[in-house]
Amino acid sequence: MVMHWFRKSASESSYRFEPCTLRPRKIIMKNFIKNILLLGIIGILFYLFRFEVGDSFNIIKNRYFPCSSPIFYSIGIFDEQFGITKEDFIKALKEAELIWEPVDKELFVYKEDGELKINLIYDSRQKATDILRKMGFNLEDNKASYDSLKRKYDILEAEYFKEKSLLESRVFNLQNRQNKYQQDVFYWNARG
Repeated sequence: MVMHWFRKSASESSYRFEPCTLRPRKIIMKNFIKNILLLGIIGILFYLFRFEVGDSFNIIKNRYFPCSSPIFYSIGIFDEQFGITKEDFIKALKEAELIWEPVDKELFVYKEDGELKINLIYDSRQKATDILRKMGFNLEDNKASYDSLKRKYDILEAEYFKEKSLLESRVFNLQNRQNKYQQDVFYWNARG
């Protein structure tokens, strides 16, 4: 389709008649459909990878704008074998928050469904610590306590290796005597 119109040239002071071509409707519709399909594909990809995109956004935000928003935390696993109530544990967590918030800026906020889960799990290490305390071992976070435990450990380890060595030599002697006995039995059985 050709359409005619008048145009004023920059170098001329008068209007002149020039043809102008319009794109046919088929081409316009084809481009429109392509654009809609492209937007649809982009939307589907964004939906499929929304978590990765969100995580990437958070990584970039935290890298260039650290501490711009607080970290929401909650209690994940709570084991009552520690002898503390959940309310006391939350109070202790809020006291620990204060150590990280010296500039009157909220860095951590307790929220029932917070992303950061704090777990209080009673496992074999804690059980061992409790047993050692009952046995009279004083477990403190200082050098003297460590040195005392290290000495006791070294003494027990030396006793263990001494007993192990003694046991291994007895087993070796027993095996030698058994081999000698089997040779004697074989000898006498062969003689009839």
